[in-house]
Amino acid sequence: MSLRFGRVARRAQAPKLPGQYNGRFMPSKIGPALRSAFLIACVCAGAALLSQPAPREQVGPLPGGGFLLNSGWKLQPVGKQIAVDTFPMATALSPDGKRLLVLNGGWKPPSISVLDAVSGAVVSTTPIPDGWLGLTFAPRSNKVYVGGGSKAAVFEFTLSSDKLEADRTFPAPFEEKQTDRDFIGDVAFSPDGRL
Repeated sequence: MSLRFGRVARRAQAPKLPGQYNGRFMPSKIGPALRSAFLIACVCAGAALLSQPAPREQVGPLPGGGFLLNSGWKLQPVGKQIAVDTFPMATALSPDGKRLLVLNGGWKPPSISVLDAVSGAVVSTTPIPDGWLGLTFAPRSNKVYVGGGSKAAVFEFTLSSDKLEADRTFPAPFEEKQTDRDFIGDVAFSPDGRL
């Protein structure tokens, strides 16, 4: 094995020609000052675009059909989303399967929305004195019963022609004995439909 000592021969480099930069052709009309100005303008434009704040997201419905929660989480429904009133708490399907009732609470006055079960269109909305989770049809009937929440009562309605008509109110306990602690949350029928 032999070692060589001494100077390493450098490769001969071709002299730079006018209009070349690192061996690549550059138009001779663009001088170094114009190139520097162009580079500075590009950097400034890029910095201005990147420094703009992102648009602020608002809690609520999103353009794609989802919903942004105040926690920053986004919900995206799997099926079709149908707008009803505030805070839907309970649903009941009519015995014939044609209408879906939705009990709405929330910050607006309570109500029951009647939807077409096939199209999902809201066909009517009926205000109620109060409600909380309790919503049911009587077996094999068009009678609807709603738990009256802080009104401490059960409200009876009849579903006819896509509208709910108020029938009777069943206070529990009797009105003269009610206190602010009385509350009806849910309602259900016995298996035979008698109670």
